[in-house]
This record gives sequence, structure tokens and C-alpha cells, in this order.
Amino acid sequence: MQNFKRFTDLTISEIPSSAKLVLAIGSNGSGKSNLFDAFTWMALGVTKPQPYNESASRNYYRKDGSLPESVRIEIIGGGAIYKKGNDLIEGESLIKRFIGRSSNRIVPHLTGEANSAAIARDLDSPKTFIENDVRFNTDVYQYIQQINNALREPVFSGRGADTLKIFSDFIAPLNSSLLKIFGGDPSTTIQIAEFQDATNTSAAKLIFKKGYFENQLRPPKSR
Repeated sequence: MQNFKRFTDLTISEIPSSAKLVLAIGSNGSGKSNLFDAFTWMALGVTKPQPYNESASRNYYRKDGSLPESVRIEIIGGGAIYKKGNDLIEGESLIKRFIGRSSNRIVPHLTGEANSAAIARDLDSPKTFIENDVRFNTDVYQYIQQINNALREPVFSGRGADTLKIFSDFIAPLNSSLLKIFGGDPSTTIQIAEFQDATNTSAAKLIFKKGYFENQLRPPKSR
């Protein structure tokens, strides 16, 4: 990262290729959010619109407003993404698969509002990393809605639902992602067990199985 936010020239290296989870730890103001802002910035102007006009974006992302900011990400296994100013110089195919998002500003209450088109293009994301990220709400709603649609659609044409395909399309990819993070030890890994639709009195729930126990992902009960 060069001339990006608070950093004049920052290089992060020697991340083990076997790492499944990497933590950025530092005191307030040390630049942790700046690092993750860079992940989102890579896609701005490429697959996502700029959050501000050109002048405001330049002032927000550049440490020295007279010089272009740049970020280069090298991918383990080959390939790199390199962007300088508004120009994506390398990694056009990779940037479409690289996602930067917050996971530490999740609101506790799930709602039923979602815009499928915006979700598909990641246009529901906050403008910057430091803003409140409420996409978790829409992710849960959209995920459950997709499974329900796949189960219901065949019924109205007199066919049976292809549960194996539904599992392959929706359940297996999520479980595979969880295995990559938590490993395959049956006593500690996390897998989705089931879901429950929203009702008049409760929000939708994703129920995960951690080891030999099930945990519900849901908002807290009202006191």
C-alpha cells in the first residue's frame, strides 16, 4: 500500500500459505480499518461505483493529495491485483472474486428487507469500511429465500423438488467455506444444520452444528 489513507508505504508479507484466518491486531488509530478499506477500494470504479465524487474520493483515500494511491495484492497460488489511482493495472478477473467487507459491525436484529439485484453486485455495501455494515441482515434473508424458492417452484408445476441439487447449490458451498476456515475435525468444525423461516413473532434463524452441538444464529429475545 502506497500513499493510501494513513500509510506512506506499507508492506505485509510472510503470511503462511496454510493460513485459514489472519488477524490484524493493533491499537485504535493504528490503521486496521485502513487496511481493510483497501480491499474494498480495489473494486471501486471497476465492479462497484465510487462512493464519492472524484475530488472527495481523492481526499479520502490519499495521504498526499498530490500523489496517486496504489495497492497491490499478491494471491497465494499465483496472480495479483494491482490498482493505482483509478486504474486497475493487473488482476481484472481476480477483482471480481475478491471481497472486502466488515464483520465486526453486525447489528443484532435480522430484518426481511433485501434487494436481490443490489446484493448480486454488492451495491448494498457501505461506502467505506468504517461505516456500519448491515449486509448480514440481507444475506440471511436472501439465503433462506433462495432455498425456499427452489423448494416451492416445482410444486406449482406438479414436480418434486430436486433436493440433491438444492443441497449442491446452496448447502454444500456454505459448508465447504466453513470447513476451509474451521477445518474438518468433526468435534470442532461448524456446519449448517437447518434454517427456520421468520414468523410474526420471531426473525429467521440459521441453525449451525458446531461439533456435536447445534447453535441458533438469531437476535436476542426481548426483555
